Amino acid sequence: MNSPHLHRRVPLDIASITDMPRWRENLVWPISHQEQHRVLSLQIQGLFNHITGVADSFGRDVLLLGALQLMHTVRVLSEAALTMQKGAALRVHLVGDRPELAFLRGEIHEADFSLPPPSGASPPKAAFLRRIVRTSSWTPWWRLAPVFMSPSAVAVSHNHLLCDAAGESPERLVFHHAESWLAAARTRSGAKKPDLDVMALARDLSALLADIDGLNEPWKDRLRRLVLLLAGNFLTHAASDLDALLRRDDLPSTLWSAGGCYYPARAVSLAVIRKGGTVRGFEHGGTPGFMEDKWMLAFGEFAPVTEFVVSTKAKAALTNLTRTAEMVRPLHSLKILHHRGDPVFRFPRKELAARNQRPRVVYVSTALVGFRQLYPPLLPDVVYLDWQLRLVEFLKTLPVDLVCRPHPESIVPGIRHPLEDVATVAKGPFHKLREAGDIFIFDYPRTTSFWECLCTDKPVVFLNLNCEPFAPEILTLMENRCRFVAVNYDERNLPQFDDKILAQAIGDVHESADPSPIRRLLAGTG
Repeated sequence: MNSPHLHRRVPLDIASITDMPRWRENLVWPISHQEQHRVLSLQIQGLFNHITGVADSFGRDVLLLGALQLMHTVRVLSEAALTMQKGAALRVHLVGDRPELAFLRGEIHEADFSLPPPSGASPPKAAFLRRIVRTSSWTPWWRLAPVFMSPSAVAVSHNHLLCDAAGESPERLVFHHAESWLAAARTRSGAKKPDLDVMALARDLSALLADIDGLNEPWKDRLRRLVLLLAGNFLTHAASDLDALLRRDDLPSTLWSAGGCYYPARAVSLAVIRKGGTVRGFEHGGTPGFMEDKWMLAFGEFAPVTEFVVSTKAKAALTNLTRTAEMVRPLHSLKILHHRGDPVFRFPRKELAARNQRPRVVYVSTALVGFRQLYPPLLPDVVYLDWQLRLVEFLKTLPVDLVCRPHPESIVPGIRHPLEDVATVAKGPFHKLREAGDIFIFDYPRTTSFWECLCTDKPVVFLNLNCEPFAPEILTLMENRCRFVAVNYDERNLPQFDDKILAQAIGDVHESADPSPIRRLLAGTG
């Protein structure tokens, strides 16, 4: 940013736009997305290397469990500290009412706000009936009784790939809710404390995570103190949960899971591995192996499993997957297995009826995530929402019938997504929209709907926000399948597209695209 912006008031988070009706007029973001990505990439690399270097195996597993939750908050706090520091230098006042932000600004102390509770572990209602229903999705009714009486493996997840593999497996696989195990373990854990200096782990972790290049004092010290407070809380709960699960005698020796980043399933998985068991993880969403960054795949999905099943043999051979598997060897060995295709992607590739004179264009956006941050990082919510609104405002000027599909889990003020005020918004099952649309526009690749559309013969426009690159062996395939439209960032660090290039990409809808290479990787058939 070349010149200071005098006393701009800019919402720091999505909750703050409610009282700022003209927030888009003054929008500027003090740090670039490139800097945001660089900082958080170094942070997760340091975290993963730190965990794999911890000598005590129980402490290592506590970090694997507790740090997963912690990092959602640490990433957004790290961004906030950098953004507010830079904003102060540019005379940009970032508006946000959360107590964590007040703490980073030096306005309140640690004792002035409450810590988050441990991850929920409430067993679902009618749990046993639900277990029967889910087990029956891969087990014939006449085998249900013997499978429940003498299971050889237990599943704690229920996604399409896992269910399809279960139907073909010789295992007597029964479903059990991970939440039920965790809730029961917490109830019976008693007053016994695990033999672990949790605060020593928290101090080392807070010093590591707050050591951000470019973050100066007093911001760095405030961030470290805040991370220490949160880390002590999350790691204490993680140590207690893991210790309680390890003292149970009803955990299986073979576990199937598609929830490496879901706290209850992750906790049970780590306990099974510590007891010498096998945990078979299953991919979900289609993305693993396709993106260049390996750190979140290693930390989130590979760390709590000993086997990992991907959709096809061709996908299992991707260099990105095999190299990521090598990264977790300091924790345990990991096998990459494969199925014969993910049912999610096995639909017929040609779904178009006669094309309309005005093509139906579907813009599919990703989530607004509130006061948390994923990795690889998304754009800040206010920057991304402004981008969505500007994009839709332009698309409405084209000779197309536009439909928007915001992510259903977006965290927005009120009950309506802001896109509903400017365009038609589709709800309901995505497959119906996939069948009805003529051309699709995406700006985020880590979503099942993106890979679903790539498995059709319909045109897909990808607006490349540079949130993360595709793996080198996938990039050419993606460029052949999608119409890539470059996105650049202006002096306010806001993403911008070229109107003419985007209009041309959308207007050229008469050429069918060949989805065969993608379908062979995901569906197991061209």
